Amino acid sequence: MDFLGLTILGLLGCNGQSHPEKTSTVNRYINMIQIEDDNHPDGVFWIDQYEFPNLKGQKPRAYTSITQAKSGCAEVGKRLCTAAEWRRSCQGPNNYRFSYGSKYERGRCHTAGRLPSGHSSLMDPSDLIIASGNRESCQSTEGVFDMVGNLEEWVLDSWRGAEGMLEGGAWYTHTSYADCSGRYSRQPDYRIPTDRRVFSAGFRCCLSETEPTDAQLEANAQAFIQQSDVHDKSLPYDSENEIALGKGHYIDRFEYPNVAGAMPLSVASWETANQYCTDAGKRLCEAAEWEKACNGSTDWPYPYGKKYIPSSCAVERQNRSESGKYLGCSSPSGAQDMVGSVWEWTATPLNAPVLRVKGSTATWYELRGGSWFSDSRKATCLPDDGYPAAPTGFSFPEVGFRCCRGDIPDNANMTQTGTIECPNDMVSIDSFCVDRYEYPNRKDIEPLMDLSYTTAMERCKDAGKHLCSGQEWMRACGGSELRRWPYGNTYDVDACHDLGSQTVEGGGGTVPSGSMPSCCTPEGVCDMSGNLWEWTGGEPGAKSGIMRGGGWNLSAGLGQCRAKAKAQADYHAGETGARCCATAEEVALLKEAQ
Repeated sequence: MDFLGLTILGLLGCNGQSHPEKTSTVNRYINMIQIEDDNHPDGVFWIDQYEFPNLKGQKPRAYTSITQAKSGCAEVGKRLCTAAEWRRSCQGPNNYRFSYGSKYERGRCHTAGRLPSGHSSLMDPSDLIIASGNRESCQSTEGVFDMVGNLEEWVLDSWRGAEGMLEGGAWYTHTSYADCSGRYSRQPDYRIPTDRRVFSAGFRCCLSETEPTDAQLEANAQAFIQQSDVHDKSLPYDSENEIALGKGHYIDRFEYPNVAGAMPLSVASWETANQYCTDAGKRLCEAAEWEKACNGSTDWPYPYGKKYIPSSCAVERQNRSESGKYLGCSSPSGAQDMVGSVWEWTATPLNAPVLRVKGSTATWYELRGGSWFSDSRKATCLPDDGYPAAPTGFSFPEVGFRCCRGDIPDNANMTQTGTIECPNDMVSIDSFCVDRYEYPNRKDIEPLMDLSYTTAMERCKDAGKHLCSGQEWMRACGGSELRRWPYGNTYDVDACHDLGSQTVEGGGGTVPSGSMPSCCTPEGVCDMSGNLWEWTGGEPGAKSGIMRGGGWNLSAGLGQCRAKAKAQADYHAGETGARCCATAEEVALLKEAQ
């Protein structure tokens, strides 16, 4: 039987009794859908109806790497789909954004699930994914199921110099991102550890008469980047349109070319951005400097305040907009569009081998602000989720920059003395005391793990203290200058226990409290970054607390003080611990009890 003749078998369906690994070359087309595509080299290809192992009613295989995805398809006589094939199958002939239509419909697919831990680095897919075909409503117009949500799916195309890419979003992915477009997984803050297994990653397989070539895959990737480049490169840069941040310290009012009404430049690599600023006698802004220009040295997540206001900035839009169009998107300093529109490169390196492709030596730099495509969690002055950094030589569809000049005041490591006398195992911060180490606050022993919110509160109460509030914890970790890590504003891969130095999949666990002296604040509070996520008091009216600082495993934010997880009150795991604080009244009672 020739290749085209096999399509008949693909249209017959399957009763689900045979396992794909046991199928022969002839019936490998069972549970596959034929897709006609004028842009495909063959004009037609076939794609699995369900996520691997392509069986309706069976949970798909999760926690996979790109290597496992490729070998899984090869074992059943198929290959991994290309990104173009995957997107065409998801979008259908009508080019829908979602597999079922052009607009999001709540409940159609398995997306936006609530993680008990509140954080994607603390999840177990076995209880959170659903069986293939479980939701009849989540299928494309041509009958391909679960392309949006449930599991992200590996495709062949490389991205950012890494082999393979992920499409479609997972069960926890925000509704703005779990779609057919491929944009979310190609944002600069999306980390793809292709040499590791990914909890939320699965795959499905494809077939075609001819195999895709490397040249075709590269052309598809470049076309994806170039489709967003709409900047008028003939427009001159306005070097004088600046905002004063301090004496002799300035930042551009708008994103490059710094002209009101102009489209900001995008698809710019870090080298391009750095060179443009250098040629203008300026420099790229440092990340901490950029953040202070965005919110005026406050703890505001947005330029205009603490609460997100839709349509104030170019966030959650259909495309980028002209500089200055959103008048409400002005920072306290007067800088415009620091949130939304396009991501902005900074001059701050991020030396985290865990983010790199194995063997790569490329330098990574941080980005800020989100883009028009981002949601309100990503497009902020103070990012606490994701990995907003990328290698120098790579361009993204939604990344631009702005320039700064002048000296940057740096008080991040200034020691500040509190107004209360604390016990020797606690540190004075403002008018309260905080434990030097994670509970039970003893140096050189491993901290107590597997604590829920309720248990953490009880442990601190039994010690004559209270579970640190979020405000107390943040003040102790970041200081009055809101430093990003306990030790400063630039990530130190060796300072704390967070696996940031790892480049391959490996184990982990806690280390004894105080065993990493570089992971302490100037005041002497240790291990607030990494080791264990630490429970803190909840927000007003909340039924649970918030975990902060990240754990020993890799977590979004690489253990920044602002990293947080809104977990359920009964959540506990090997990475959850606590730290206690004490008021002046509690300290007095502690001293009486001695």
